[in-house]
Amino acid sequence: MRHTFVWVSLLYLFSVSVLIASIVRFIPMDRSEFAGYFVAGLVVALIAIGWGYLLYTLTTTKRHHYETTLQETIDRILHELNIPVATIRNNVELLSYDADEKEATRLKRIASATERLQKLYTELAYTLRSETEEIAPERFELSTLLKEHIAYFEGFGRQHFRLSLTPTLIEADKIGFEQVVDNLIDNAMKYSDKESEIAITLKEGILRITDHGKGMSETELLRIFELYYQGDSRAKGRGIGLALVKRFCDTHGIAIDIKTAPDKGTSIALDLRKLLVKPDSENML
Repeated sequence: MRHTFVWVSLLYLFSVSVLIASIVRFIPMDRSEFAGYFVAGLVVALIAIGWGYLLYTLTTTKRHHYETTLQETIDRILHELNIPVATIRNNVELLSYDADEKEATRLKRIASATERLQKLYTELAYTLRSETEEIAPERFELSTLLKEHIAYFEGFGRQHFRLSLTPTLIEADKIGFEQVVDNLIDNAMKYSDKESEIAITLKEGILRITDHGKGMSETELLRIFELYYQGDSRAKGRGIGLALVKRFCDTHGIAIDIKTAPDKGTSIALDLRKLLVKPDSENML
């Protein structure tokens, strides 16, 4: 769609340029013919406006149809996906009432997987909607959000997390920010040894995630935000996570600082000070 708009704009500019060149070429350059120049200029202006309106209408009509169709498809898919997730959750709750210890353990695993599926559903809905509409920012307590997400990762029984979190209220695209946090923590775990320590600190608007994993060379550091790039081909994933992190941070004015070295681990800091809710603004809630 963007390419179509560019081509239409170029065509419009070319058409107007041809009209102006025609006036300069074929109308005598004589002051006594001022009225003729004025009429010719008016005709060119009217043609340019009419032609521009026609091109604009053709372009926006096609775009509107595309966006409407896409939104209807998104709503239908999300509705269909939500039904089985809700059904599984409700039935797990019903079966848990009369379950013995062994069955309860199995149901707990199903419930955990269902919650993960619900999270993926929410992220999918967010990703699809963010392509067609602006996501409204929310105010939320960041340290609380971090604890909730870290609890999920601790469930894997791998790395130990050392936390130092100061209560911090920010205003941002919450689901998008959750994806940033999940990607950074997932990367720290993915490239660290099992049972190693991952430190997460939040102080004065700076969020830092530090691991003691394999680290990166200067060459890898220059490419980590490239879409589909993976420094270690053996690692699971598609090389999308950090590209999404970079795009989100650039959009929200979040500076990223990375300190790393081969076999020395990696420390990634996000400067969130532009997202902080000021005390005066907070009291007005």
